[in-house]
Amino acid sequence: AELLQRSGKGANEFTQRRWEKLTVSIQQKTFMSSFLLRTKRFFNWIQHHFVFSALIDCALAQLIAIGKILSAEIWVFSRAIEDGVDTVLMRSRAESELARLLSDVEKLQELSDLWERTKNRSLLPCEIDSDPKSGITLKNLKYHRGTASVNVDSINLGTGVYALTGANGSGKSTLFRVLMSCSSNESPTDLPSSIIMDGSQTCSADDETCSAIPDEVSVIMPSSDVAEISQNFYWPLYTRPIDWIFQRHLIEDETFSVLTKRVATLLESLEFMQTKSVEEAGNSSTTDGGSEMDGISLISNQLQEEKEDWFGDLSGGQKSKVELVRKVFIHESCPRVLLIDETFAPLDPVSKSLVMAQLKSFCNESVVIVIYHTDVQGSGDGTVMDCVPSNNFFDKNIHLENHTLSVRGVC
Repeated sequence: AELLQRSGKGANEFTQRRWEKLTVSIQQKTFMSSFLLRTKRFFNWIQHHFVFSALIDCALAQLIAIGKILSAEIWVFSRAIEDGVDTVLMRSRAESELARLLSDVEKLQELSDLWERTKNRSLLPCEIDSDPKSGITLKNLKYHRGTASVNVDSINLGTGVYALTGANGSGKSTLFRVLMSCSSNESPTDLPSSIIMDGSQTCSADDETCSAIPDEVSVIMPSSDVAEISQNFYWPLYTRPIDWIFQRHLIEDETFSVLTKRVATLLESLEFMQTKSVEEAGNSSTTDGGSEMDGISLISNQLQEEKEDWFGDLSGGQKSKVELVRKVFIHESCPRVLLIDETFAPLDPVSKSLVMAQLKSFCNESVVIVIYHTDVQGSGDGTVMDCVPSNNFFDKNIHLENHTLSVRGVC
């Protein structure tokens, strides 16, 4: 549920529609299965009834023959035997039905509890700056999670690409969770109970005072358009990739082909499939004209096939590229705030360079924060220091150390 909520705007609605359709299909198959089973049981009952009646008649005839009962008592004995058998069978069926009802009650109770928990959302009250070109402003923000504790006195992050650095467990990913829980976001995610906010209370999404922030605490976002690409990704089962990417079921027409080719082109520009893999697929598959299948055509075919779990077949780098396309590159403009959590880690050097170049160009008017692990760099005077290389991508470095957040330059 958490992964689905963090999958971005439209993910919940798309998954709901998809599961409703699957539920109807399952219910239809269940009904037909139940109908066939009941029909089979009916014919078995007819067969059993006639065979059982014949056996009772034979038993009673034998009892009369040996003088154990009189002919006048045949009806009484026959009815007693049938009633006894029916009682045993009915009790067995009743116990089975009762057990099924108890199981259904438990499932309904679990669903009811889950529904109540989803209504009680935990969001952080935030505001949106009236200046569309502003950045993220954090003032007197304090939070802790486990051993990580962060105090932010005052900081402003303007437009640019920031590398978020710090030791493991210092609170980098937690900062992302805090920003994504802003009530002002178009698609906010709940703040986990493990994150404790000091000096600021969380609120429910339908709370009229949710936008009222205490004077001593200030979280101001530049826009409600905030997106996060997390370390783990959600994939709805039995779905065409192209439908999930656009968050709606696409009808197969001319527009469908255009959209599919557009996504395939974007993925190809990020080297979604290695050249060797494309050549191997091209050697084994040809188009109607007999030419080898190129990378875009191969990706297009994959996007149009319904997959039980497409992400289960992809590498970590491929999944990262799909999420970048889905949440960033297929839109007309980059999200105003883009948070990238360890997404570059599974990418090979060439792919990482391609992704960085495209993000730098496409998101030049956004606040982009990337969790980044620095290497030890050598300075000109022979000393060593922790420094983030610019790589023509990063503009500044947000560093977490000693429970404080600071902004510094890059190498």
